[in-house]
Amino acid sequence: TICILKNMNPSLDIRDHLKNNLLNVIENKLNASKENWKVLIVDDHTVKVISSACKLSDLLVKNITLVESLSKKRQPFPNLDAIYFIEPTEESVDKVIEDFKNFKKPQYSSVHFLFSKSK
Repeated sequence: TICILKNMNPSLDIRDHLKNNLLNVIENKLNASKENWKVLIVDDHTVKVISSACKLSDLLVKNITLVESLSKKRQPFPNLDAIYFIEPTEESVDKVIEDFKNFKKPQYSSVHFLFSKSK
């Protein structure tokens, strides 16, 4: 996953370290607008990562208003930014591609990708 254990603060347990890294990437590395509300789209693998490391309140502080499953039909939110946190599998990538088949009706205002490590 995105957790890098070298240089890990010994006072943090692995969940805190994962949470801090994940939230840091969301806030600082994605160039996502800090002011805009966002939708976080996760696949079956990354939902486990998110739920083991973060509470909904942790995500709300980063302006993530919704966490949605990639595998389910989702309502378009053309006024919200989207962060796809997915495993780089053919199945997940195919589902992302499906989200962008209709160029005339964008699903989200802007899109950012965060990939977990493949199995």
